[in-house]
Amino acid sequence: ACVLCVDDEAWFGSVLWALDAFAWLVFSAVFFGILRNPRVYGADETILMDDPELCALRRKLIVDAAETLHKHRLIRFNSRTQRLDPTNLGRMACRYYVDYETASLFRQDVELGVDEDRVILRLLGLAKEFASLKVRDDEESELSNLRRSAICRVPIVGDFDAPEAKVQTLVQAALAQAPIKAFSLCADSNYVQANIGRLCRALFVTSLSQGDASSAEKILEWTKAVERGLWPTSHVLMHFCNPNCFDPDVQKRRQPY
Repeated sequence: ACVLCVDDEAWFGSVLWALDAFAWLVFSAVFFGILRNPRVYGADETILMDDPELCALRRKLIVDAAETLHKHRLIRFNSRTQRLDPTNLGRMACRYYVDYETASLFRQDVELGVDEDRVILRLLGLAKEFASLKVRDDEESELSNLRRSAICRVPIVGDFDAPEAKVQTLVQAALAQAPIKAFSLCADSNYVQANIGRLCRALFVTSLSQGDASSAEKILEWTKAVERGLWPTSHVLMHFCNPNCFDPDVQKRRQPY
């Protein structure tokens, strides 16, 4: 939580030095969380008796968060001057509310090139935001049927029991507007559809900042596809079959027709 807060404040320009972040942390929810449960942040209850304002712990949290963001290139942190400077990657992560590990993953893979559909889909499935989507026992048969059917046009990359394979399957099922029977799988599908659009946008901006036009064009096609709920290679008249296809409301665009 502290890492995300430091990245946001550095991007907005309200925190330019570690000393500013040290003072700002008192007014954040993180500080009150430390007061209520210090053990979660690596401290003992006795620290409140020795240091009521948690100066040492706040300083440690800020420096650790800044070094973590600097390692993943979301900010530039000078350990000597204690200055915090935002980067383009950090701005992208704040704008689309992307986890710092996901932003770093996008940057690393974009540098290697992501001009294939299966690579893009796998990269989106590896996002930290989808790490909690475990494959349950009652979902295995339905996921297997979806993968074997014509719904999945792009081959699934990775372990079928891993979250990234599940995300790849659910994204393609959403593009094909395939019905899903399992209740838990429906909930996970809604979660994926609610977040995949902004992650595609974040990946597109990352690719664009690297100057890779071919990858950016391919990712933009996927971005439009997941936002409209249709395959990019679908016939142009398919866009007119659903009267809500271009509705600003995302939920209306996903309503069956």
